[in-house]
Amino acid sequence: MQCECSFLSTKRCRCAWLGSGWTLVLVFLLSLAACQRSPSEAPQPREGSVGASEMMRLKSAHSQADNAKTGAERIQALAALKTELRQLPVGLRAELVWLRQDLLARISGMELKQGNAEAALSAAGEGLSISESASVPVSNLHIAKGRALEEQGRKDAAAEAYYQALLVNEQLMQNALEDE
Repeated sequence: MQCECSFLSTKRCRCAWLGSGWTLVLVFLLSLAACQRSPSEAPQPREGSVGASEMMRLKSAHSQADNAKTGAERIQALAALKTELRQLPVGLRAELVWLRQDLLARISGMELKQGNAEAALSAAGEGLSISESASVPVSNLHIAKGRALEEQGRKDAAAEAYYQALLVNEQLMQNALEDE
């Protein structure tokens, strides 16, 4: 069974160190901040930012992908993920880059499950073109790229993509150890 780790995924996976718990923390903190202000003082989402309602839609799309069992359900889940990608504000703020890359990694995985290796490779490439700074979504994009290349029979290119994922994971581990 292949892992479909994703920042907003509702599945538990031992290979991802960020999971749905972070989403709950984010929602809790947003709720707490909103409760401390009167409605007129509540901050309005800045242009290019993602609010709580958008985060809930993203989580719902990921949940739909998690629970998709049949081909028709996977097609619907893929459509929901692509809709969320189109609706996500474009920008280079870290939050937007993370969410966009996370969605593209998930879309790549779903495309591959549908037998669309070329579409999977395209989605992974789009995500990596945004930024290759060390992050969990970037690692997932390299893995998605490797799987798509492997499906196309391009074993050497797939091995290189997997190696890039390992390098990103190594950098993330070093960053985590330095922060302690």
